[in-house]
Amino acid sequence: MKIFGTIYPFVETGSGSYMLGRHVANFEFLRALLSANEFDEYHLFCMNASHVRMTVDKINHVSLPAKIGGKIKIFKYDDLINRLKVTEYYVFHLGGWGYFFAGLVHLRNNYAKAPFPITGVIHSMNGVETNYHAHKIIYAPLMPYDTVVCTSEAGRRVFNKTVDGVSEALNLHGAKVSYSGGTKMIPLGVDDDFEPPADKLTCRRKLGLPEDAFITLMLGRFSIQTKMDLFPALQCQKRLTQAKLLRPAHMVIAGGGTAKDIMLVKEMILELGIGDSTTLVTNFETHKKTLLYGAADAYLSVSDNIQETFGISVVEAMMAGVPPVVSDINGYKELLEHDVHGFKVPTCWIEHFDRAKLAEIMNFETMQLMLAQCMAVDSEVMYESLFTLATEPERAEKMGAAAKEHARGNYSWFEIMKQYHAMWDALWLQAKNSEALPFNVENAFINEYLKVFSHYPTMRLSDELICRITPVGRNALADGRVPASYEDIQSLLEVDYQGAILGTLSNGDFSVGDIIKRRPSGMSESDAGFNILWMAKYSLLAISKIENSHVDAHFLT
Repeated sequence: MKIFGTIYPFVETGSGSYMLGRHVANFEFLRALLSANEFDEYHLFCMNASHVRMTVDKINHVSLPAKIGGKIKIFKYDDLINRLKVTEYYVFHLGGWGYFFAGLVHLRNNYAKAPFPITGVIHSMNGVETNYHAHKIIYAPLMPYDTVVCTSEAGRRVFNKTVDGVSEALNLHGAKVSYSGGTKMIPLGVDDDFEPPADKLTCRRKLGLPEDAFITLMLGRFSIQTKMDLFPALQCQKRLTQAKLLRPAHMVIAGGGTAKDIMLVKEMILELGIGDSTTLVTNFETHKKTLLYGAADAYLSVSDNIQETFGISVVEAMMAGVPPVVSDINGYKELLEHDVHGFKVPTCWIEHFDRAKLAEIMNFETMQLMLAQCMAVDSEVMYESLFTLATEPERAEKMGAAAKEHARGNYSWFEIMKQYHAMWDALWLQAKNSEALPFNVENAFINEYLKVFSHYPTMRLSDELICRITPVGRNALADGRVPASYEDIQSLLEVDYQGAILGTLSNGDFSVGDIIKRRPSGMSESDAGFNILWMAKYSLLAISKIENSHVDAHFLT
Protein backbone atom coordinates (compact mmCIF):
# COMPACT_ATOMS: atom_id res chain seq x y z
CA MET A 1 0.00 0.00 0.00
CA LYS A 2 1.06 3.59 -0.67
CA ILE A 3 0.46 5.44 2.61
CA PHE A 4 0.98 9.19 2.96
CA GLY A 5 1.68 10.64 6.39
CA THR A 6 1.88 14.11 7.83
CA ILE A 7 1.94 15.78 11.23
CA TYR A 8 0.22 19.10 11.96
CA PRO A 9 -1.66 18.46 8.72
CA PHE A 10 -1.85 21.81 6.93
CA VAL A 11 -4.74 23.11 9.08
CA GLU A 12 -3.51 25.74 11.50
CA THR A 13 -6.38 28.01 12.50
CA GLY A 14 -10.10 28.49 12.23
CA SER A 15 -11.88 29.08 8.95
CA GLY A 16 -11.68 32.88 9.17
CA SER A 17 -7.92 32.86 8.54
CA TYR A 18 -7.99 31.04 5.20
CA MET A 19 -7.88 34.00 2.84
CA LEU A 20 -4.22 34.92 2.48
CA GLY A 21 -0.67 33.66 2.77
CA ARG A 22 0.69 30.44 4.24
CA HIS A 23 -2.65 29.28 5.65
CA VAL A 24 -4.17 29.31 2.16
CA ALA A 25 -1.11 27.70 0.54
CA ASN A 26 -0.93 24.84 3.04
CA PHE A 27 -4.62 23.98 3.07
CA GLU A 28 -4.91 24.25 -0.70
CA PHE A 29 -1.97 21.84 -0.92
CA LEU A 30 -3.89 19.36 1.25
CA ARG A 31 -6.99 19.71 -0.88
CA ALA A 32 -4.98 19.19 -4.07
CA LEU A 33 -3.21 16.19 -2.53
CA LEU A 34 -6.50 14.52 -1.58
CA SER A 35 -8.12 15.42 -4.91
CA ALA A 36 -5.26 13.77 -6.82
CA ASN A 37 -6.16 10.54 -4.96
CA GLU A 38 -2.81 8.84 -5.65
CA PHE A 39 -2.37 7.17 -2.25
CA ASP A 40 -4.17 4.22 -0.71
CA GLU A 41 -4.37 5.93 2.67
CA TYR A 42 -3.69 9.36 4.14
CA HIS A 43 -2.61 9.43 7.80
CA LEU A 44 -3.05 12.89 9.31
CA PHE A 45 -1.60 13.31 12.81
CA CYS A 46 -3.10 16.22 14.75
CA MET A 47 -1.77 17.92 17.88
CA ASN A 48 -4.78 17.35 20.10
CA ALA A 49 -8.53 16.73 20.11
CA SER A 50 -9.48 20.29 19.15
CA HIS A 51 -7.03 20.15 16.24
CA VAL A 52 -8.67 16.89 15.14
CA ARG A 53 -12.09 18.59 15.11
CA MET A 54 -10.72 21.60 13.23
CA THR A 55 -9.11 19.37 10.61
CA VAL A 56 -12.21 17.22 10.16
CA ASP A 57 -14.36 20.33 9.83
CA LYS A 58 -12.12 21.86 7.17
CA ILE A 59 -11.94 18.64 5.14
CA ASN A 60 -15.71 18.16 5.34
CA HIS A 61 -16.28 21.60 3.83
CA VAL A 62 -14.33 21.04 0.62
CA SER A 63 -15.28 19.13 -2.48
CA LEU A 64 -13.29 15.89 -2.76
CA PRO A 65 -13.58 12.69 -4.82
CA ALA A 66 -16.30 10.42 -3.41
CA LYS A 67 -13.91 7.52 -2.75
CA ILE A 68 -11.34 9.58 -0.83
CA GLY A 69 -13.24 9.76 2.46
CA GLY A 70 -12.52 6.19 3.50
CA LYS A 71 -8.83 6.68 2.83
CA ILE A 72 -8.38 9.54 5.32
CA LYS A 73 -7.28 8.37 8.75
CA ILE A 74 -6.94 11.02 11.46
CA PHE A 75 -4.86 10.38 14.57
CA LYS A 76 -3.41 12.39 17.41
CA TYR A 77 0.30 12.83 18.01
CA ASP A 78 0.34 10.36 20.89
CA ASP A 79 -0.39 7.55 18.42
CA LEU A 80 2.50 8.45 16.11
CA ILE A 81 5.19 6.16 17.55
CA ASN A 82 2.91 3.12 17.49
CA ARG A 83 1.89 3.84 13.90
CA LEU A 84 5.51 4.21 12.82
CA LYS A 85 6.26 0.79 14.30
CA VAL A 86 3.52 -1.06 12.40
CA THR A 87 3.04 0.92 9.18
CA GLU A 88 5.20 1.03 6.07
CA TYR A 89 4.87 4.64 5.02
CA TYR A 90 5.59 5.85 1.51
CA VAL A 91 6.39 9.42 2.54
CA PHE A 92 5.78 11.98 5.26
CA HIS A 93 5.32 15.51 3.97
CA LEU A 94 5.12 18.57 6.21
CA GLY A 95 3.69 22.04 5.70
CA GLY A 96 6.98 23.54 6.91
CA TRP A 97 10.63 22.67 7.38
CA GLY A 98 11.49 24.10 10.78
CA TYR A 99 9.32 23.13 13.70
CA PHE A 100 8.76 19.42 13.07
CA PHE A 101 11.12 18.18 10.35
CA ALA A 102 14.17 17.37 12.48
CA GLY A 103 12.13 15.83 15.29
CA LEU A 104 10.27 13.59 12.85
CA VAL A 105 13.59 12.41 11.41
CA HIS A 106 14.66 11.23 14.87
CA LEU A 107 11.34 9.45 15.43
CA ARG A 108 11.47 7.75 12.05
CA ASN A 109 15.04 6.57 12.56
CA ASN A 110 14.22 5.11 15.97
CA TYR A 111 10.80 3.59 15.37
CA ALA A 112 9.92 3.22 11.67
CA LYS A 113 9.07 -0.24 10.40
CA ALA A 114 10.78 0.64 7.11
CA PRO A 115 12.68 3.68 5.76
CA PHE A 116 10.67 6.42 4.05
CA PRO A 117 11.48 9.94 2.85
CA ILE A 118 10.50 13.04 4.79
CA THR A 119 9.82 16.22 2.85
CA GLY A 120 8.74 19.67 3.98
CA VAL A 121 8.10 23.00 2.27
CA ILE A 122 9.52 26.44 3.05
CA HIS A 123 7.44 29.59 3.38
CA SER A 124 8.84 32.77 4.93
CA MET A 125 12.53 32.46 5.82
CA ASN A 126 13.07 35.71 7.72
CA GLY A 127 11.81 34.71 11.17
CA VAL A 128 13.90 35.06 14.32
CA GLU A 129 13.59 31.28 14.73
CA THR A 130 15.02 30.48 11.28
CA ASN A 131 18.62 29.94 12.40
CA TYR A 132 17.44 27.83 15.33
CA HIS A 133 15.54 25.62 12.89
CA ALA A 134 18.67 25.47 10.73
CA HIS A 135 20.63 24.23 13.76
CA LYS A 136 18.09 21.46 14.29
CA ILE A 137 18.00 20.27 10.71
CA ILE A 138 21.80 20.38 10.40
CA TYR A 139 22.27 18.19 13.48
CA ALA A 140 19.41 15.82 12.61
CA PRO A 141 20.44 12.39 11.22
CA LEU A 142 18.91 13.08 7.81
CA MET A 143 19.11 10.60 4.98
CA PRO A 144 19.94 11.65 1.40
CA TYR A 145 16.29 11.20 0.43
CA ASP A 146 15.04 13.70 3.04
CA THR A 147 14.23 16.86 1.11
CA VAL A 148 13.26 20.47 1.75
CA VAL A 149 10.92 21.72 -0.97
CA CYS A 150 11.51 25.34 -1.97
CA THR A 151 8.71 27.20 -3.70
CA SER A 152 11.10 29.39 -5.69
CA GLU A 153 14.75 29.47 -6.65
CA ALA A 154 15.00 32.69 -4.63
CA GLY A 155 13.74 30.77 -1.60
CA ARG A 156 16.12 27.91 -2.26
CA ARG A 157 19.05 30.31 -2.28
CA VAL A 158 17.92 31.72 1.07
CA PHE A 159 17.62 28.21 2.53
CA ASN A 160 21.06 27.21 1.26
CA LYS A 161 22.66 30.42 2.51
CA THR A 162 21.02 29.92 5.91
CA VAL A 163 22.14 26.33 6.50
CA ASP A 164 25.58 27.07 5.05
CA GLY A 165 25.98 30.13 7.29
CA VAL A 166 24.94 28.23 10.42
CA SER A 167 27.25 25.33 9.50
CA GLU A 168 30.20 27.70 9.04
CA ALA A 169 29.53 29.32 12.42
CA LEU A 170 29.34 25.91 14.12
CA ASN A 171 32.48 24.71 12.36
CA LEU A 172 34.40 27.66 13.84
CA HIS A 173 33.65 26.08 17.21
CA GLY A 174 34.87 22.66 16.15
CA ALA A 175 31.57 21.10 15.10
CA LYS A 176 32.08 19.51 11.67
CA VAL A 177 28.45 19.54 10.55
CA SER A 178 26.48 20.47 7.46
CA TYR A 179 23.03 19.98 5.99
CA SER A 180 22.88 16.44 4.65
CA GLY A 181 19.45 16.41 3.02
CA GLY A 182 18.37 17.58 -0.41
CA THR A 183 16.39 20.46 -1.86
CA LYS A 184 13.84 20.52 -4.65
CA MET A 185 12.15 23.50 -6.30
CA ILE A 186 8.39 23.03 -6.67
CA PRO A 187 6.20 26.15 -6.73
CA LEU A 188 2.91 26.68 -4.96
CA GLY A 189 -0.27 26.22 -6.93
CA VAL A 190 -3.73 27.64 -7.39
CA ASP A 191 -6.93 25.65 -7.71
CA ASP A 192 -7.49 24.53 -11.29
CA ASP A 193 -10.93 26.13 -11.52
CA PHE A 194 -9.84 29.42 -9.93
CA GLU A 195 -11.48 32.19 -11.92
CA PRO A 196 -13.93 35.06 -11.42
CA PRO A 197 -17.53 33.87 -11.02
CA ALA A 198 -18.90 36.42 -13.46
CA ASP A 199 -17.96 39.08 -16.02
CA LYS A 200 -16.18 42.25 -14.95
CA LEU A 201 -19.27 44.45 -14.84
CA THR A 202 -21.20 41.97 -12.69
CA CYS A 203 -18.27 41.61 -10.28
CA ARG A 204 -18.08 45.38 -9.89
CA ARG A 205 -21.78 45.70 -9.25
CA LYS A 206 -21.69 42.97 -6.59
CA LEU A 207 -18.82 44.76 -4.84
CA GLY A 208 -20.28 48.24 -5.26
CA LEU A 209 -17.31 49.46 -7.31
CA PRO A 210 -17.41 52.08 -10.11
CA GLU A 211 -18.43 50.43 -13.34
CA ASP A 212 -16.50 52.62 -15.78
CA ALA A 213 -13.18 53.02 -13.91
CA PHE A 214 -9.72 51.58 -14.53
CA ILE A 215 -9.41 49.52 -11.36
CA THR A 216 -6.08 48.55 -9.85
CA LEU A 217 -6.35 45.83 -7.21
CA MET A 218 -3.97 45.33 -4.30
CA LEU A 219 -4.56 42.28 -2.11
CA GLY A 220 -2.67 41.18 0.98
CA ARG A 221 -2.13 41.71 4.69
CA PHE A 222 -2.16 45.28 5.92
CA SER A 223 1.25 45.40 7.59
CA ILE A 224 4.13 47.78 7.01
CA GLN A 225 6.35 45.41 9.02
CA THR A 226 5.64 42.05 7.39
CA LYS A 227 4.05 42.76 4.00
CA MET A 228 4.56 46.12 2.31
CA ASP A 229 4.41 49.86 2.73
CA LEU A 230 1.31 50.95 0.81
CA PHE A 231 2.21 54.65 0.70
CA PRO A 232 4.26 54.50 -2.55
CA ALA A 233 1.38 52.66 -4.26
CA LEU A 234 -1.10 55.25 -3.00
CA GLN A 235 1.17 58.03 -4.28
CA CYS A 236 1.08 56.30 -7.65
CA GLN A 237 -2.73 56.16 -7.48
CA LYS A 238 -2.84 59.90 -6.87
CA ARG A 239 -0.73 60.50 -9.99
CA LEU A 240 -3.05 58.24 -12.00
CA THR A 241 -6.11 60.21 -10.88
CA GLN A 242 -4.43 63.37 -12.18
CA ALA A 243 -3.32 61.82 -15.48
CA LYS A 244 -5.23 61.83 -18.74
CA LEU A 245 -6.50 58.25 -18.86
CA LEU A 246 -9.23 56.70 -20.98
CA ARG A 247 -11.18 56.02 -17.77
CA PRO A 248 -10.92 57.41 -14.24
CA ALA A 249 -8.41 55.59 -12.04
CA HIS A 250 -9.68 53.72 -9.02
CA MET A 251 -7.70 51.61 -6.56
CA VAL A 252 -9.09 48.75 -4.46
CA ILE A 253 -7.01 47.68 -1.47
CA ALA A 254 -8.24 44.42 0.00
CA GLY A 255 -6.86 42.32 2.81
CA GLY A 256 -6.75 41.49 6.47
CA GLY A 257 -5.26 43.45 9.30
CA THR A 258 -5.63 44.76 12.81
CA ALA A 259 -7.67 47.87 13.56
CA LYS A 260 -4.39 49.78 13.98
CA ASP A 261 -3.04 48.63 10.60
CA ILE A 262 -6.29 49.48 8.83
CA MET A 263 -6.41 52.91 10.46
CA LEU A 264 -2.88 53.62 9.21
CA VAL A 265 -3.97 52.91 5.62
CA LYS A 266 -7.00 55.16 6.03
CA GLU A 267 -4.75 57.95 7.30
CA MET A 268 -2.47 57.56 4.26
CA ILE A 269 -5.46 57.82 1.92
CA LEU A 270 -6.72 60.89 3.78
CA GLU A 271 -3.31 62.55 3.70
CA LEU A 272 -3.05 62.08 -0.08
CA GLY A 273 -6.63 63.22 -0.65
CA ILE A 274 -7.63 60.18 -2.72
CA GLY A 275 -10.56 58.93 -0.67
CA ASP A 276 -12.98 59.25 -3.62
CA SER A 277 -10.79 57.12 -5.87
CA THR A 278 -9.82 54.45 -3.35
CA THR A 279 -11.84 51.61 -1.82
CA LEU A 280 -10.78 49.57 1.20
CA VAL A 281 -12.12 46.03 1.54
CA THR A 282 -11.01 44.79 4.95
CA ASN A 283 -11.11 41.31 6.48
CA PHE A 284 -13.43 40.18 3.73
CA GLU A 285 -15.24 36.87 3.35
CA THR A 286 -13.35 34.25 1.35
CA HIS A 287 -15.89 34.12 -1.50
CA LYS A 288 -15.20 37.79 -2.31
CA LYS A 289 -11.65 37.09 -3.44
CA THR A 290 -12.56 35.89 -6.94
CA LEU A 291 -15.00 38.81 -7.28
CA LEU A 292 -12.15 41.21 -6.50
CA TYR A 293 -9.94 39.71 -9.18
CA GLY A 294 -12.88 39.69 -11.59
CA ALA A 295 -13.45 43.40 -11.05
CA ALA A 296 -9.80 44.41 -11.63
CA ASP A 297 -8.04 45.73 -14.73
CA ALA A 298 -4.58 45.46 -13.17
CA TYR A 299 -3.02 43.85 -10.14
CA LEU A 300 -0.39 45.71 -8.13
CA SER A 301 1.92 44.18 -5.52
CA VAL A 302 5.04 46.21 -4.82
CA SER A 303 6.34 44.13 -1.94
CA ASP A 304 9.33 45.60 -0.15
CA ASN A 305 9.62 42.83 2.44
CA ILE A 306 11.99 39.89 2.67
CA GLN A 307 9.31 37.61 4.17
CA GLU A 308 7.98 36.83 0.68
CA THR A 309 9.39 33.67 -0.98
CA PHE A 310 6.72 33.06 -3.62
CA GLY A 311 3.73 35.35 -4.11
CA ILE A 312 0.52 33.32 -4.36
CA SER A 313 -1.70 36.37 -4.92
CA VAL A 314 0.29 37.27 -8.04
CA VAL A 315 -0.42 33.81 -9.46
CA GLU A 316 -4.10 34.14 -8.54
CA ALA A 317 -4.29 37.43 -10.42
CA MET A 318 -2.70 35.86 -13.49
CA MET A 319 -5.06 32.87 -13.24
CA ALA A 320 -7.92 35.37 -13.37
CA GLY A 321 -6.44 37.02 -16.46
CA VAL A 322 -5.41 40.21 -14.65
CA PRO A 323 -2.01 41.56 -15.75
CA PRO A 324 0.23 42.11 -12.70
CA VAL A 325 2.61 44.91 -11.87
CA VAL A 326 4.99 43.59 -9.21
CA SER A 327 8.23 44.55 -7.55
CA ASP A 328 11.28 42.72 -8.92
CA ILE A 329 12.02 40.97 -5.64
CA ASN A 330 12.17 37.51 -4.02
CA GLY A 331 10.00 34.83 -5.63
CA TYR A 332 8.09 37.45 -7.61
CA LYS A 333 11.07 37.54 -10.00
CA GLU A 334 10.29 34.03 -11.24
CA LEU A 335 6.52 34.23 -11.61
CA LEU A 336 6.25 36.18 -14.84
CA GLU A 337 8.13 37.44 -17.86
CA HIS A 338 8.45 41.22 -17.97
CA ASP A 339 6.38 42.93 -20.67
CA VAL A 340 4.79 39.60 -21.62
CA HIS A 341 2.68 38.54 -18.66
CA GLY A 342 2.91 41.83 -16.78
CA PHE A 343 5.53 44.28 -15.56
CA LYS A 344 8.34 44.04 -13.01
CA VAL A 345 9.30 47.12 -11.04
CA PRO A 346 13.02 47.43 -10.14
CA THR A 347 14.04 47.46 -6.49
CA CYS A 348 17.17 48.64 -4.68
CA TRP A 349 18.31 47.58 -1.19
CA ILE A 350 20.97 48.88 1.16
CA GLU A 351 24.45 47.27 0.97
CA HIS A 352 25.43 47.70 4.65
CA PHE A 353 23.17 48.32 7.62
CA ASP A 354 24.81 48.33 11.06
CA ARG A 355 21.54 48.00 12.93
CA ALA A 356 20.92 44.59 11.32
CA LYS A 357 23.37 43.26 13.93
CA LEU A 358 20.66 43.96 16.52
CA ALA A 359 18.31 41.40 14.95
CA GLU A 360 18.68 38.79 17.70
CA ILE A 361 17.65 41.15 20.49
CA MET A 362 15.43 43.68 18.74
CA ASN A 363 11.68 43.43 18.45
CA PHE A 364 11.09 41.36 15.30
CA GLU A 365 8.56 43.65 13.65
CA THR A 366 10.70 46.74 14.23
CA MET A 367 13.69 45.07 12.59
CA GLN A 368 11.58 43.95 9.63
CA LEU A 369 10.25 47.47 9.23
CA MET A 370 13.78 48.88 9.19
CA LEU A 371 14.88 46.36 6.57
CA ALA A 372 11.82 47.09 4.43
CA GLN A 373 12.11 50.86 4.68
CA CYS A 374 15.50 50.76 2.98
CA MET A 375 14.15 48.60 0.13
CA ALA A 376 13.25 51.17 -2.53
CA VAL A 377 10.75 50.31 -5.27
CA ASP A 378 11.09 52.36 -8.46
CA SER A 379 7.99 54.57 -8.26
CA GLU A 380 8.42 55.92 -11.79
CA VAL A 381 8.41 52.46 -13.37
CA MET A 382 5.41 51.51 -11.21
CA TYR A 383 3.50 54.53 -12.49
CA GLU A 384 4.52 54.00 -16.12
CA SER A 385 3.48 50.34 -15.97
CA LEU A 386 0.00 51.11 -14.66
CA PHE A 387 -0.32 54.07 -17.05
CA THR A 388 0.46 51.72 -19.95
CA LEU A 389 -2.20 49.24 -18.89
CA ALA A 390 -4.72 52.05 -18.41
CA THR A 391 -4.08 53.72 -21.75
CA GLU A 392 -3.41 50.73 -24.00
CA PRO A 393 -6.38 48.40 -23.43
CA GLU A 394 -5.56 46.05 -26.29
CA ARG A 395 -2.04 45.54 -24.97
CA ALA A 396 -3.40 45.06 -21.46
CA GLU A 397 -5.90 42.48 -22.69
CA LYS A 398 -3.22 40.58 -24.58
CA MET A 399 -0.95 40.65 -21.53
CA GLY A 400 -3.76 39.39 -19.28
CA ALA A 401 -4.49 36.51 -21.65
CA ALA A 402 -0.80 35.57 -21.74
CA ALA A 403 -0.62 35.75 -17.95
CA LYS A 404 -3.62 33.45 -17.62
CA GLU A 405 -2.20 30.89 -20.03
CA HIS A 406 1.18 31.03 -18.28
CA ALA A 407 -0.33 30.59 -14.82
CA ARG A 408 -2.63 27.72 -15.81
CA GLY A 409 0.23 25.93 -17.53
CA ASN A 410 2.71 26.30 -14.69
CA TYR A 411 0.91 26.94 -11.41
CA SER A 412 -2.28 24.89 -11.37
CA TRP A 413 -2.40 22.39 -8.51
CA PHE A 414 -3.01 19.63 -11.03
CA GLU A 415 0.41 20.29 -12.58
CA ILE A 416 2.11 20.94 -9.23
CA MET A 417 0.91 17.64 -7.75
CA LYS A 418 2.47 15.81 -10.71
CA GLN A 419 5.82 17.27 -9.64
CA TYR A 420 5.28 16.25 -6.02
CA HIS A 421 4.35 12.68 -6.87
CA ALA A 422 7.30 12.33 -9.25
CA MET A 423 9.60 13.57 -6.48
CA TRP A 424 8.08 11.25 -3.86
CA ASP A 425 8.30 8.24 -6.17
CA ALA A 426 11.99 8.88 -6.78
CA LEU A 427 12.73 9.50 -3.10
CA TRP A 428 10.78 6.42 -1.97
CA LEU A 429 12.74 4.24 -4.39
CA GLN A 430 15.95 5.75 -3.04
CA ALA A 431 14.81 5.01 0.53
CA LYS A 432 13.83 1.45 -0.36
CA ASN A 433 17.30 0.72 -1.73
CA SER A 434 19.20 2.61 0.96
CA GLU A 435 21.20 1.49 3.95
CA ALA A 436 19.63 0.99 7.35
CA LEU A 437 18.50 4.06 9.27
CA PRO A 438 20.90 5.43 11.89
CA PHE A 439 19.48 4.32 15.24
CA ASN A 440 19.58 6.01 18.65
CA VAL A 441 21.21 9.24 17.48
CA GLU A 442 20.85 11.71 20.34
CA ASN A 443 18.42 14.54 19.68
CA ALA A 444 20.06 17.51 21.40
CA PHE A 445 16.99 19.69 20.80
CA ILE A 446 14.49 17.59 22.73
CA ASN A 447 13.91 18.39 26.37
CA GLU A 448 14.55 15.22 28.37
CA TYR A 449 11.88 16.10 30.91
CA LEU A 450 12.02 12.90 32.96
CA LYS A 451 15.79 13.22 33.32
CA VAL A 452 16.08 16.96 33.80
CA PHE A 453 13.24 17.17 36.35
CA SER A 454 13.86 13.79 38.00
CA HIS A 455 14.61 15.40 41.39
CA TYR A 456 11.33 17.32 41.55
CA PRO A 457 8.92 14.68 42.96
CA THR A 458 9.13 12.93 46.32
CA MET A 459 9.63 9.61 44.54
CA ARG A 460 9.37 7.98 41.12
CA LEU A 461 7.10 5.09 40.21
CA SER A 462 8.89 1.73 40.57
CA ASP A 463 7.92 -1.92 40.65
CA GLU A 464 8.42 -2.37 44.42
CA LEU A 465 5.98 0.36 45.44
CA ILE A 466 2.68 -0.86 46.88
CA CYS A 467 -0.81 -0.02 45.58
CA ARG A 468 -3.97 -0.18 47.66
CA ILE A 469 -7.57 0.73 46.91
CA THR A 470 -9.06 3.83 48.53
CA PRO A 471 -12.67 4.50 49.61
CA VAL A 472 -13.08 6.56 46.43
CA GLY A 473 -11.78 3.59 44.46
CA ARG A 474 -14.23 1.21 46.17
CA ASN A 475 -17.12 3.53 45.32
CA ALA A 476 -15.94 3.74 41.71
CA LEU A 477 -15.72 -0.05 41.54
CA ALA A 478 -19.25 -0.40 42.93
CA ASP A 479 -20.63 2.25 40.55
CA GLY A 480 -18.73 0.84 37.56
CA ARG A 481 -17.33 4.24 36.57
CA VAL A 482 -14.22 6.33 37.15
CA PRO A 483 -13.87 10.14 37.00
CA ALA A 484 -14.01 11.73 33.56
CA SER A 485 -10.63 12.53 32.01
CA TYR A 486 -9.47 15.48 29.99
CA GLU A 487 -10.05 15.09 26.28
CA ASP A 488 -6.40 15.21 25.24
CA ILE A 489 -5.33 12.33 27.48
CA GLN A 490 -8.28 10.02 26.92
CA SER A 491 -6.33 7.92 24.45
CA LEU A 492 -3.75 7.15 27.18
CA LEU A 493 -6.32 5.85 29.66
CA GLU A 494 -7.84 2.37 29.53
CA VAL A 495 -11.05 2.28 31.56
CA ASP A 496 -11.26 -1.52 31.45
CA TYR A 497 -7.70 -1.79 32.76
CA GLN A 498 -8.49 0.67 35.52
CA GLY A 499 -11.56 -1.38 36.48
CA ALA A 500 -9.45 -4.51 36.56
CA ILE A 501 -6.90 -2.77 38.80
CA LEU A 502 -9.62 -1.73 41.23
CA GLY A 503 -11.04 -5.26 41.21
CA THR A 504 -7.61 -6.71 41.95
CA LEU A 505 -6.87 -4.23 44.74
CA SER A 506 -10.27 -4.87 46.35
CA ASN A 507 -8.82 -8.25 47.36
CA GLY A 508 -5.67 -6.78 48.91
CA ASP A 509 -2.56 -4.68 48.28
CA PHE A 510 -0.35 -5.40 45.27
CA SER A 511 2.96 -4.03 44.06
CA VAL A 512 3.18 -1.68 41.11
CA GLY A 513 5.18 -4.38 39.29
CA ASP A 514 2.36 -6.90 39.77
CA ILE A 515 -0.25 -4.42 38.53
CA ILE A 516 1.81 -3.58 35.46
CA LYS A 517 2.25 -7.28 34.65
CA ARG A 518 -1.55 -7.59 34.54
CA ARG A 519 -1.86 -4.93 31.81
CA PRO A 520 -3.75 -5.80 28.59
CA SER A 521 -1.92 -7.24 25.62
CA GLY A 522 -0.49 -4.47 23.48
CA MET A 523 -0.25 -1.92 26.30
CA SER A 524 3.26 -0.72 27.08
CA GLU A 525 4.70 -0.62 30.59
CA SER A 526 4.87 3.14 30.24
CA ASP A 527 1.15 3.44 29.50
CA ALA A 528 0.34 1.08 32.36
CA GLY A 529 2.35 3.28 34.71
CA PHE A 530 0.53 6.35 33.39
CA ASN A 531 -2.84 4.73 34.22
CA ILE A 532 -1.69 3.82 37.75
CA LEU A 533 -0.49 7.34 38.51
CA TRP A 534 -3.64 8.90 37.02
CA MET A 535 -5.71 6.69 39.34
CA ALA A 536 -3.58 7.80 42.29
CA LYS A 537 -4.00 11.43 41.24
CA TYR A 538 -7.79 11.02 41.35
CA SER A 539 -7.76 9.13 44.68
CA LEU A 540 -8.85 5.80 43.18
CA LEU A 541 -5.78 4.13 44.66
CA ALA A 542 -2.85 5.05 46.87
CA ILE A 543 0.84 4.33 46.39
CA SER A 544 3.12 3.51 49.29
CA LYS A 545 6.77 2.74 49.84
CA ILE A 546 5.95 0.07 52.43
CA GLU A 547 3.37 -2.69 52.82
CA ASN A 548 2.14 -1.37 56.18
CA SER A 549 -0.84 0.43 54.67
CA HIS A 550 -1.99 2.01 57.94
CA VAL A 551 1.01 4.39 57.94
CA ASP A 552 -0.79 7.19 56.04
CA ALA A 553 2.24 9.47 55.93
CA HIS A 554 3.87 7.12 53.47
CA PHE A 555 1.07 7.21 50.93
CA LEU A 556 0.64 9.40 47.87
CA THR A 557 -3.08 9.97 47.37
